[in-house]
Amino acid sequence: MSSQDLLLTVTEPPRSMTGPIRPPVIQCPKHIEVQDKQHSVRLVLEDYKSPIDFCDAILNINPKNIQAHHIKGVHLALIGEYWAAIASFCKVLHIKPGDADAYINIILALHDIKEYQYGLEYCNAALKANPNTDWFHYTKGVMLTELNQHKEAISCYNKAISLKPDLTIAYAGKASAMWHLGDYPAALNLCDEALTIEPANVYALWGKAEALLKMDKVRDATVYFGKVLDIDRCHIGACLGMFEALWRLAEYEAALECTDMMLEADEKSIIGNCNKGIVLVSLGRYEDAIENFDTVLKLQPEHPEALCYKGGALSMLGDHDEAILCYDHILKSRPEYVQAHFSKGIALKRGEDYDGAINSFNK
Repeated sequence: MSSQDLLLTVTEPPRSMTGPIRPPVIQCPKHIEVQDKQHSVRLVLEDYKSPIDFCDAILNINPKNIQAHHIKGVHLALIGEYWAAIASFCKVLHIKPGDADAYINIILALHDIKEYQYGLEYCNAALKANPNTDWFHYTKGVMLTELNQHKEAISCYNKAISLKPDLTIAYAGKASAMWHLGDYPAALNLCDEALTIEPANVYALWGKAEALLKMDKVRDATVYFGKVLDIDRCHIGACLGMFEALWRLAEYEAALECTDMMLEADEKSIIGNCNKGIVLVSLGRYEDAIENFDTVLKLQPEHPEALCYKGGALSMLGDHDEAILCYDHILKSRPEYVQAHFSKGIALKRGEDYDGAINSFNK
């Protein structure tokens, strides 16, 4: 099977090619004076196993200590306990309604766990309390973009820009919305505006690369994907975009290096292993490709692309029967999968089952 026989499936970029910019992590103080009903108590951080335990000790003395709720929430989020973190920040809002820092951290946590509808609701609540805070208008735009409400998102980005004309991420966010609406030249122009303000902004560089790719300016796109990867070698969106561009340019060795960057970030990455296998097939390294496809299939046994491309590699190695088993595995659950019928036909033809091949091609 040649590279032309492969139906390459490239993962689209995330719905939003930007995201909430994080404020600096709230630092836990080394000691704190806590006032209870009768006297002041001095607590020292190093006396506790973790900042969370330290905060719990503070809150046992004074349950309304806002600083402790904030710090506890931040550190819970850092270890992935997002809902517990949100609960801590909500306690701040109960004590101090409208607290901007609490809203910021709740919105960040909800974005991290992809709870975009809840995130949108908290953006609206934050804006009711803080109507002129550009960050809340911007993050509302991000949530709307993630929810595929791109026109509404643009209004939010415009409001953020009106409040802070040098807010680079708002230009990048608006560019992302324009990209999803199919207006790639407008997205490109917005990214250029952002880069005039901040030449090394990752989101604007990434957005510009994606717009160029959609406009079939593939070689130019590689330049900007490269700029992103110079800043963040493991940027998944840029890795995927660079891979697609290099594949389209038939620069398979360079595309292979790109998949290795993806796998540096996550050696079990499904898209990274699948893409690497595809490139290895195009380079004639069929046995190596099968190893990558097997990695994918251990994680997702029904993954259709991995099964299909593994079948192609097996067929090129002369193992047509095993290849046909891969295609049949796909067609059992996805009888409409055209590439599996086509590839099965090739394997049957190579095995000299011409009637079976014709039947597969006809499907």
